[in-house]
Amino acid sequence: MTIFYNFLAIPLFNFIILPVTVGVVICGALMPGLIPPAEQILSILSGGVSFLGRVGLGNVVFGQLAQVITFSVTFLLISWLIFWSEQAKRRFCCIPGSFYWR
Repeated sequence: MTIFYNFLAIPLFNFIILPVTVGVVICGALMPGLIPPAEQILSILSGGVSFLGRVGLGNVVFGQLAQVITFSVTFLLISWLIFWSEQAKRRFCCIPGSFYWR
């Protein structure tokens, strides 16, 4: 559901929220009559987003990994990165005209 909500939110932000906010910031001092309608529009949008949050459609709750698994995966990842780094040094460390292996 996240992708669906993003497809809804992007045009909403680009075509309504951002132009209304920028318009009020730029023209609000010169035309104070723009502020109440802009506030009403943003308030309605905020209420809609709050409603979607309360309904909870599309919420996915993930559990927490056990510490043993977390530490194991972290250790393996760091070990692999160190090994890969050492392999890269051996492959690319050469002196012009001869190969120098560490």
